[in-house]
Amino acid sequence: MSIMASKEDHGRKDSAGVLGSEIAEQAAGALIGRLRAHVLNLTAAAVVVAAIAAAYSNSLHGPFIFDDYDSILGNQTIRKLWPINQPLSPPAGFGSTVEGRPLLNLTFAVNYALGEYDVFGYHVFNLIVHALSAILLFGLVRRTLLLPRLAGSTGKHSTWLALVAALLWAVHPLGTQAVSYLSQRAESLAAFFCLLTLYVSARGMQSARPAGWYVAAILTCALGMGCKETMVSAPVVVLLYDRLLAGGSFRELFRRRWRLYAGLAASWGVLVYLMLQTPGRSGTAGFGCGVAAMDYTLTQFGVICHYLLLSVWPDPLIMDYGTTPARGLWQILPWCLLIAALLALTIWAIIRRPAIGFLGAAFFILLAPTSSFVPLKDLQFEYRMYLPLAALTVFVVCLAWAGWRRLLERHSGKTGPTMLLLKILPAILAFLAVCDMGILTWLRNSDYRRPDKLWEENVARRPANARAWANWGAALRNEYEQSERAGRPDRRLLLSAVEKCDRAVGLDKAEFHGWFNRGLAQKGLGQFRDAIDDFTRAIEIRPKYYLPYAQRAAACSLAGSDRLALADWDQIVDMDPDRPENYRIRGDLYVKAGKFNDALLDFNKAIELDARYAEAYNSRGTVYRLMNSPQLDMRDKALKDFQTAVELKPGWAEAWCNLAAVKADMRMFKNAFFDLSRAIELKPDYAMAYFQRGSVLGATGQTPQAIGDFDAAIRLYPGFIQAYANRARAHYEMQQYDKAWADVHKVEALGGRMDLTFVQELMRVSGGAK
Repeated sequence: MSIMASKEDHGRKDSAGVLGSEIAEQAAGALIGRLRAHVLNLTAAAVVVAAIAAAYSNSLHGPFIFDDYDSILGNQTIRKLWPINQPLSPPAGFGSTVEGRPLLNLTFAVNYALGEYDVFGYHVFNLIVHALSAILLFGLVRRTLLLPRLAGSTGKHSTWLALVAALLWAVHPLGTQAVSYLSQRAESLAAFFCLLTLYVSARGMQSARPAGWYVAAILTCALGMGCKETMVSAPVVVLLYDRLLAGGSFRELFRRRWRLYAGLAASWGVLVYLMLQTPGRSGTAGFGCGVAAMDYTLTQFGVICHYLLLSVWPDPLIMDYGTTPARGLWQILPWCLLIAALLALTIWAIIRRPAIGFLGAAFFILLAPTSSFVPLKDLQFEYRMYLPLAALTVFVVCLAWAGWRRLLERHSGKTGPTMLLLKILPAILAFLAVCDMGILTWLRNSDYRRPDKLWEENVARRPANARAWANWGAALRNEYEQSERAGRPDRRLLLSAVEKCDRAVGLDKAEFHGWFNRGLAQKGLGQFRDAIDDFTRAIEIRPKYYLPYAQRAAACSLAGSDRLALADWDQIVDMDPDRPENYRIRGDLYVKAGKFNDALLDFNKAIELDARYAEAYNSRGTVYRLMNSPQLDMRDKALKDFQTAVELKPGWAEAWCNLAAVKADMRMFKNAFFDLSRAIELKPDYAMAYFQRGSVLGATGQTPQAIGDFDAAIRLYPGFIQAYANRARAHYEMQQYDKAWADVHKVEALGGRMDLTFVQELMRVSGGAK
């Protein structure tokens, strides 16, 4: 009995060992499978990022264009990250891209904090958003194809289908306007949050513990509402996804996930609040924007068809299509019939082929905020297809794959090279399509590098578009500014800019950008009175926009009308009394007018509003230095303000120069020398720093070194009268009288006057005038 029991126990142990081994093998296999899946997914994400990097490699230095001037360059609210309410309160009243979109404005403020107006950082941010969106699309498509309803037919190929769809969408040239055109971060950022909302919702639908995913989806959706109004579609898309792909009946969905949908619906409250703060986006959207709802709706039939054509054949791409609606029934009838047919097919697919139906419905729903019955002043923009293109791309990829599967089944019995080619055909076609779209995107990005060419092509295709002519003028004016910075100013560019803006205002007297950009060009040409007239016309069109007031003030100041300039800044301060920059600039005008007490009041107010405003301390220090007198010693106050300015902004060469100047006044020559050397280190081409250091060296008896600094100042600025005058004195001290006379004559030739006592002394020691 003991022997039999021993054998039986031994058998049980063997069985248990075998079973344990099998379980261990299964667990190991499952772990290896998960690791392989993770590696494959990471590799796919890396491929997507690499494709985007290649297609957009030439976009990183594309300049600011179009709405970038209002939304970034002219946007004072992005210049401080703190207090946070400033970047979260974008300017309103003139329909800029950031109006009513606080989160978008905050991202621009982050870019400004990191690199001010260096376009590289803005482009990198946009590319990161685009890459994350493409990765989200990959993950969403892959998980969707693994859902129970679809896994039987697509599960094995889910990763590859998702990768191809993500790649094609990521490098499609129709998306360049939402990525390379910096202001349209609004579109790409809203698309990112929409995809993220859908992705985390889908994860929650498949999770045993969905609460965390649902909270994330609601928060994400609410954040998206702060980027652009198109986010309004996100909750509806999530609901359709759940109903058609992941869940059951609507009753069942609301019973199981009512908290998710209640939260997503609540996020609409954020959008409603923001829209109430900026009703009608200052005349650019809604039923009061100047475009009849019926005209807009009928025009959108043709617009959507054009979008579909560009999705397949993305040429030509146009920056600005203009604002002329379609006229006449026969002009729109073919497009109405086509869109009606597509809508009917979408409804049929929702009933019979839910997956395809979802993609069709998602396309129309995502496009609805900009292509439906709610009019927008701008009838068509390519960036509006950014996210709808994703649904269209997934549909095309899945349709092509289904067709290939049918073809493969039809030739299933065949062998040889034909069958081999047939098996690898999808990979070949996908590779060629991605390469083709990537090359077209690269070429389109090269257009963004040359805004003048971009707008020239735009005008060639839309010659009646007044705004395009105005933007062409702006591009030429910016090109002039670049040539001026390079030391080779080309006035022909400004003359051409005036010509283009003439065409703009000739086509449309209400074209704000035509008057404003022509005013800037006229100011650059020195035609200040004409510039003032143009800025006045721009103000009449947009009376609540501060920038034309600021430019008119600058033109008035250049024309010698400081009183009028101050009146414009009074208007700007009244329009925005909480902006410290406004007080600082008006204070500088008071300084120019000799009204030092008024200037001090403005600088004090600016510092009160922003205790870390370096420019205000620098300006106040300048006033204290100018007010210094034997009766009123203000040097200590000036010194303290300049020290504060360089502490707050240590890379500001001009502030170091001002600090050195007041130290020189106080005969702290050694400290002044080090401060000026610091300024030169920060800004090697700063003529004033060399001049001041030369003056300090001269005051301490280091005359040869002083002459070297005066030489450098004159080399950098050949018209520097005071540098010639000081160098003349230095040459006199070195008994180099011929050189001293040469500098005296140069001062006179430039319109300056040398001190008469010095000239008489030079005549005495040199034996007469030379």
